Amino acid sequence: MADACTAGKDELPGTDTMGQVSIRTPDQRLRVFVSSTLQELAADRRAVREAIESLRLTPVMFEQGARPHPPRALYRAYLAQSDVFIGLYWERYGWVAPGEEVSGLEDEYGLSGDRPKLIYLKTPAPNREPRLSELIARIRRDDRVSYRAFSDPDELRSLVADDLAVLLTERFSASAEPRAGPSRSGRLPALPRPPTRLIGRDGDVARVLDLLADPDTRMVTLLADWGWPEHALPGYARSHVHPSVMQPDQMVLISTFRLPVQIHTRGGNAKWLNELAHTNPLWIHPDDARRLGVGAGDLVRVETAIGYFVVKAWVTEGIRPGVVACSHHMGRWKLAGDRHDGAGQVMATVDLAKTGEQWAMSRRAGVRPYASADPDTRRIWWTDVGVHQNLTFPVHPDPISGQHCWHQAVQVRPAEPADAYGDIAVDTHKAHEVYQQWLAMARNATRHSPDRTRRPYWLMRPLKPSRDTYRLAEEPATDAAAHA
Repeated sequence: MADACTAGKDELPGTDTMGQVSIRTPDQRLRVFVSSTLQELAADRRAVREAIESLRLTPVMFEQGARPHPPRALYRAYLAQSDVFIGLYWERYGWVAPGEEVSGLEDEYGLSGDRPKLIYLKTPAPNREPRLSELIARIRRDDRVSYRAFSDPDELRSLVADDLAVLLTERFSASAEPRAGPSRSGRLPALPRPPTRLIGRDGDVARVLDLLADPDTRMVTLLADWGWPEHALPGYARSHVHPSVMQPDQMVLISTFRLPVQIHTRGGNAKWLNELAHTNPLWIHPDDARRLGVGAGDLVRVETAIGYFVVKAWVTEGIRPGVVACSHHMGRWKLAGDRHDGAGQVMATVDLAKTGEQWAMSRRAGVRPYASADPDTRRIWWTDVGVHQNLTFPVHPDPISGQHCWHQAVQVRPAEPADAYGDIAVDTHKAHEVYQQWLAMARNATRHSPDRTRRPYWLMRPLKPSRDTYRLAEEPATDAAAHA
């Protein structure tokens, strides 16, 4: 029996000092203690709770309310039974009880001891109290503490879930002693996050599982073989509209947003759907509208990296601050003098002018009733068909997948006196410059492709071309073609 217990201790990280395996009942999950002031961080505390519970862990949170124990004794007891410490700090230091020298907030941090600590600082914090600043300075001097900044509950929820998953992985790896040989158990360890279903990739999943079960395979990488060693292991890749790369006066334009009744051309050709929805104002949060000094129906100019379009504002709490959206698949147009009765109910009449690399579109007229074989075209009562925003978007080819990155970093401001609804301006020279910048971020497929294709075929796409279109030419390709 002693030998069996010793062998178990060599292979399992959860053993006690006597060599016995520590078996817990299902209710005894890892406990995560959350320390913060209550009122000012109420929404953020909810986000942290959701992140902890998404990993099937137990949040330990001290909340105000009637209890048969003094508050200090209560949070000390809670902390003593916890495994991980999370601290949330913004501007308030917290209440200092009579006879005490520090607040409960600082006391909790001091009592956390050697537990793993994840600290999150909310920014901006222009009115941070001096004693909280001193506590944060103390935390930053502690080289055993991980601390990160966040700005809203959504960002915090993602950070906490990711950090806890990494922490669990590191602790499990550190606690497991090296094995004598490459033997591998027939069962993979449980993931910290519930697995999701991979649709249409059964073959890829089977190949990965075969590699994981092979004792001679020490590491499985997917994108490293394609010239992306920094993505050898799964991780979070910041996009071109991540807050860290946005300018202070920029907002995110969700250009793929759409009203549910208008989907691609098949929606535009449905006369009843056009009667329901035929305009695409810019959705903007009331806080942003007040900051810009615009109201519902006012004209705003949305400036992209290569031009701008002029559209009406729709002020609504249906979109979050710092983000704007303009419904896709609207704003179709035809040149003055061109006749397209088949789509007359959805196409505005415009003038198009070009000066050097500068293109300008101005609206001459909206839609109106007209005679056709369909008697309903005589009943058109609306004139607006929306604004064609797509022309102002530069080409953003994703360096790995090649797919277009639609979202735009834009500046929104009130329209200028000479601006009119539907005005569009584009600088094609700037458009080529932006395209070249994105092209430079790609890796040369002729040097890095493991199978003589342009990019991994297993990358998910809404509409995937045939395999033949992925193959590289046999002759050496130019740099531009290799980047395609």
